[in-house]
Amino acid sequence: MIAIRRPAPPGDPERVPAEALHSTAPAGEDGDAVHVLTLHHEVMRTLFDLAAATPPEGEARLAVLDELAGEMDMHEKIEHEIFYPAVRRVTGMVPAAGAEHRQLADQLAILLTLDTASAEFDSHLRALRNAVEHHAGTEEREMFAAARSLGRTELLRLGRELADRLEELRRARTQRLIRLGRQVALERGRGRLGRAVHPRG
Repeated sequence: MIAIRRPAPPGDPERVPAEALHSTAPAGEDGDAVHVLTLHHEVMRTLFDLAAATPPEGEARLAVLDELAGEMDMHEKIEHEIFYPAVRRVTGMVPAAGAEHRQLADQLAILLTLDTASAEFDSHLRALRNAVEHHAGTEEREMFAAARSLGRTELLRLGRELADRLEELRRARTQRLIRLGRQVALERGRGRLGRAVHPRG
């Protein structure tokens, strides 16, 4: 079964709260596609709660927002690559769901440009959450119900594929962040060296 560990209370600058939200791969009969995607919806709902509750100034809210953006991107990928092609034959909702994903990506892109301490950010965060909740709720009530007609064996196969792909994307994202961190550290080191060689004044 996928386990979602709840994060520490927001506002702790020593932690990235969303680290605790990463799910483990499902196992056994509980790990079908509906189960995997519904629990990933819960990950994103919890991240929205954290983003709203975290103090607006400082690094903590930025860390939660970065985690939310990553999870939304990965969720879109696994649905478009694996789930939507499989359910297209049992539901006509796939084109509308794809269009909603594009709208959500546009809303997220705007949110990422805003000052996290501003009223405009809070307004856009609420709007994005409402849009995500509408999308996820519609999937859970209607698309996932239609997906049940694929049968338990197929849903279990899809669930394993979705979970494996999600973990693969998370590992790739972690590696990109590590490389970026090393690059930033290198550039900072070069900056300090440059100031030492060419002191001002």
